[in-house]
Amino acid sequence: MSNILIFIPQNKAKSSKNMYDFIRFCRHELTLFSPNFSWEDNHWADASIFFGNWDVSTNKKDSPSVLKQPLLDFAKSYVRYTFSFKKQHKARYEGTIFKCLDKALIESGLNSDISLLTPAILDQAAELARERYTPSSCYHIGRNLQKLVEFLNEKKLIPNHIEWTNPNPRAADTVRTGLKAEKIRQKKLPTEVALNALAEVFASNPHVPSDIFTTSTCALLLCVPSRVSEVLSLHVNCEVHETKRDGTKAYGIRFLPGKGAPPQIKWVPTPMVSLAQEAIRRIRSITEEARRISKWYEENPDKFYRHIECPSVSDDEYLTLKQRLQAIGVFDNKIMKMKGKHPLNAIAKF
Repeated sequence: MSNILIFIPQNKAKSSKNMYDFIRFCRHELTLFSPNFSWEDNHWADASIFFGNWDVSTNKKDSPSVLKQPLLDFAKSYVRYTFSFKKQHKARYEGTIFKCLDKALIESGLNSDISLLTPAILDQAAELARERYTPSSCYHIGRNLQKLVEFLNEKKLIPNHIEWTNPNPRAADTVRTGLKAEKIRQKKLPTEVALNALAEVFASNPHVPSDIFTTSTCALLLCVPSRVSEVLSLHVNCEVHETKRDGTKAYGIRFLPGKGAPPQIKWVPTPMVSLAQEAIRRIRSITEEARRISKWYEENPDKFYRHIECPSVSDDEYLTLKQRLQAIGVFDNKIMKMKGKHPLNAIAKF
């Protein structure tokens, strides 16, 4: 574990001097993150954060769209310093708040500089969040902006003391108690008729892939309650078979928890083992071709995979409109709008 050091600002020093000392302190004296850590990198794998600007909607570590200086160095300092006091070093909203602030400052005709922060800029950053993110995320983004303001005030890193509170309301909480909250939860639950219908479709051994996937996923969720994302990320060899001390067999499914925790085996109750096994068998069957295609593309990244409906032409031969549609297997406006002539190798880029 890294040594925890506390930055103590000089009360009588100018905010610019405190800011300079703070960034130097975080860059050269803090020891958080792995031995291979590089301050200059804009993607910090140890913190799962990319210091991208508003144009980057995800953690695309190879994107050239990064925060402008001097906000970039402060953002890095803030993340490294605050993470030094946390058990978990994974970013949640830290990258997002700096995207919003960078965008708000630039739209106001200012440099991307945290020392230029005002309540109006913060309001604009919170509004930008509302334009892009869900109400729940907006609330947490606003909370993190408020924490940032409190930090700036405490460490005397900006010229003027700022009073600002999160304007984004908290989204309706599904764990609240009371009659109203209970009605909201009940409204989201499927009816008994719907559940029985899913069971009937599963028992009828459906042949349509979407029916197989939906009913099999629901079956797994009934056998071992999980997040949907955990079911979607199951490995093909997720089944676990063990023998108990009394000689009986135990059957489980190895999940990758949705929040980055180590792999976890969830044991299936004995009466539901056959149901879970059949659900996994069906999902494994309908995803076999997708795995085969993925492996093929890993080995042939610059070629176009020739499925059964693909037109029988050479890779460099120009395609007609009909052949383009055959090549992708579905109707797609992007392919329809492609100007001029295109061979299979060109379509592979889409």
